[in-house]
Amino acid sequence: MKTLKKILIGVGIALVVGFMSLAIYYIYQDSLNEKKLSNEFDEIDNLLTNSDIHNDLIDIKLNETVSNGDYKIVEEVVKNYLKEVIDVLRDFDKTYNDDKFLKIINFEYFDENYKYINDNINYLENVKLKTQNFKDSFYLLFDEDNINNRIKEYKLDSYYIDYYKNIMTGLSDYQQDIDNDLKYVIDVIDGFINYYSFLNDNSSHWIYDGNYIIFDNDSLTNEYNRLIKVIENIGYNNQESIL
Repeated sequence: MKTLKKILIGVGIALVVGFMSLAIYYIYQDSLNEKKLSNEFDEIDNLLTNSDIHNDLIDIKLNETVSNGDYKIVEEVVKNYLKEVIDVLRDFDKTYNDDKFLKIINFEYFDENYKYINDNINYLENVKLKTQNFKDSFYLLFDEDNINNRIKEYKLDSYYIDYYKNIMTGLSDYQQDIDNDLKYVIDVIDGFINYYSFLNDNSSHWIYDGNYIIFDNDSLTNEYNRLIKVIENIGYNNQESIL
């Protein structure tokens, strides 16, 4: 007959083996989830980098999940964040690639633009305001505290919080690049607002002969040329998209 000591040892060994098997299973599951998520985010990154921001495949990816357990929570938080970023980017893209906007900031379309100078000024003022709103939205989205607070409400184990932070790390670094890009956009818009405002304020002192703007005095001609130079010095090329 087995002694009580041997039985307890046997049970203990069985429990240890069982626990180790369970631990290995969860490690495998964790590794599998992380591999799935790594592949998933790589695919999303590839879509965002190499396709149009309006690509429907982006939405399909962001509305599906490939992981489970606490990893699924992390995945959903990351994807909901990306949805917000992409919504702003799509509005951003729509605003600056609008045909009307691109024509207003292109001297080659002066044949059309000079007929609606006051409307053009109002339109550009609205785009400038929208640009400031974009700046505010991006500032909030890429704020490190805002990014980290999104995961805290789920009370996850610190491992998953750190895993989330690792995925999102470096996003706040984009803030300076975005600030620079939007400053450039605002500088271009301001340049054309000043340009059209000058023409509007001095409308009785110039004519357009179909090729050239002709002023009735040299002072106005010099100021007009200066405003053109300001736009050129921004580095803006009328033949290209503003961004």
